[in-house]
Amino acid sequence: MDYSDNQTLENFRNAIEAKLSTIAKSYKPNSLYEPVRYAVEGGGKRLRPVIVLTACEAMGGNPEDALDAAVAVELLHTFTLVHDDIMDADTWRRGRESVHKKWNSSSAILSGDALLVLAYQSLMRTKTDDIATLLKLFNDGALGVCEGQALDIELENKEDVSNSEYLNMIEKKTGMMISMAVSIGALIGGAGSTDLKKFKSFGLALGKAFQLQDDYLEITSSKSVMGKSLGSDLTKGKKTFLLINALKMANEEQHDALKRIINKTSITSVELSHVRDIFEECGVLDLTKSIIKENISASRESLDFLDAKNRKDLLEITELIQSRKN
Repeated sequence: MDYSDNQTLENFRNAIEAKLSTIAKSYKPNSLYEPVRYAVEGGGKRLRPVIVLTACEAMGGNPEDALDAAVAVELLHTFTLVHDDIMDADTWRRGRESVHKKWNSSSAILSGDALLVLAYQSLMRTKTDDIATLLKLFNDGALGVCEGQALDIELENKEDVSNSEYLNMIEKKTGMMISMAVSIGALIGGAGSTDLKKFKSFGLALGKAFQLQDDYLEITSSKSVMGKSLGSDLTKGKKTFLLINALKMANEEQHDALKRIINKTSITSVELSHVRDIFEECGVLDLTKSIIKENISASRESLDFLDAKNRKDLLEITELIQSRKN
């Protein structure tokens, strides 16, 4: 995600990167902290911590006051990625080997655990008059991600999955982390309970749009652009919005072809291209884009209570998510 056209967002990202570069810099033992540093230095969009700082500023607060909390959110996110890659057996993350692939599963589990503790350490350095609410927001987001991941695994083993079941799962798995990020930033910026509810709505809708876009790009993008393996969701039986609806909308020949491919243990580039063609022919790609647009619109409407100047950068983030390529 490119923030270069918005100097404020670019500055936020640079401040976050500088802070992250100091995480566990000289900690020992290396067997624990080298994978930690590797995971943190992997780059990425830094979307969630950027949202923390942007929401703080939107409420009239000083983004510097929210920097430690923003770093905590990114460390928590990185922790989830390290463990998710183990559960999903993904060997490629952010254009590099995943932690469990480069080291081993035991090292990855331990380094993920350490990342979670480091996240709490960073969060507790935040200066706020309402530490109880700050912790509640962080804990609710962290637990929501765990619940979403559990639901995701449950849906893999379920034959018939509804759109509502899928959307509930991604609201937890992706939406609650983004909702937590924007709410934490707003809280530090001075938001009260009424405004926090609106920020939470913004985050949940934006999170759903983000995950739907991820599902879409998993099929339509390339490994070099995405920085991770493509097609693995299909062979693992993951129920994405696209697959759920393609199996309902496809004709008999397309349905049989999809079933044949997703029942394989690996998928070739030719087969992935065939799946992409089926999704396009039966209208699933257009349907997904329309649902993404609906959630982007809902997230933007949640910010109507802010004046135009204060919501400008948050609205810019929604545009970047809608148009992103990786």
